[in-house]
Amino acid sequence: MKNKTQEPLVSIIMNCHNGEKYLSESLKSIQSQTYKNYEVIFFDNCSSDDSSKIFLQLNDTRFKYFLSKDKIKLYKARNLALDKCNGEIITFLDTDDLWEVDKLELQVAEMAKNSETGLCYSYYEIYDQSKNCSKLIKPKLSKNLKNYLLKKYDIALVSIAIKKEYLQKHNLRFNSNFDIIGDFDLVINLSHYYQFSLIKKKLCIYRDHKDSETNNNYEKLVEEMQTWYNKNLNNQIFLNCSNINHIKNKIYYYQGLNFLKKNEFEKFKLNLNNLGQNMYKLKLYTKFILKKII
Repeated sequence: MKNKTQEPLVSIIMNCHNGEKYLSESLKSIQSQTYKNYEVIFFDNCSSDDSSKIFLQLNDTRFKYFLSKDKIKLYKARNLALDKCNGEIITFLDTDDLWEVDKLELQVAEMAKNSETGLCYSYYEIYDQSKNCSKLIKPKLSKNLKNYLLKKYDIALVSIAIKKEYLQKHNLRFNSNFDIIGDFDLVINLSHYYQFSLIKKKLCIYRDHKDSETNNNYEKLVEEMQTWYNKNLNNQIFLNCSNINHIKNKIYYYQGLNFLKKNEFEKFKLNLNNLGQNMYKLKLYTKFILKKII
């Protein structure tokens, strides 16, 4: 922090494209924060619903509205929102997610403890809209965090707080070529340079929509993961990470899910052979059997 005697300004990035359905709830979870020194960077990606109307009715100068000239890709929109931030700490809350009231207070305090902490994250809840049920996710803080995240990336964007100066120092931004894995790419690169801190408490709720891009576009996910793998396989920062090849297993796994979705069973079986004896092969085979039975 630049001044330990003064509360740092926290920038809350809220990217929006037609997010009116849950926007009021998300905004209320910001207004209810016990930590009050924040600004909201609301980046409207050409919404055609009442999102802007809902946001602009707030009578609070901390809530700042920005309208994109054209509809752009999500991670380009996130980067443009980053450029608008004045805060020392950057956080993210999408228009359908929620924060617990002490989310910012706890994370600001935690990051103040250690100047080497570049990112703070927490436990979070995934709320499944289609099944009306929730699951508590408890990420770990491994000694070799970068290697751990290659195998099991369990950090949610809604849960993180990042020191802006550390992003700027290494010119770290979202890869705007991605539509799905931009969070993973940014966070795992940041983990190479700085320590992370984990708050072992649920601080946020992430809504999992059945129609989300991650849940439906396996082809796009496979393409992005393959691109990331090809680029980073021989990257110096991953040379000592034994789990870099674990990404390849994930690629085969999502390819298998895509073949199952399309009922392309012969391709599914061929793809299954690419996987060794691991959990992904077992999970795919189980899904195959269930699909056949149902």
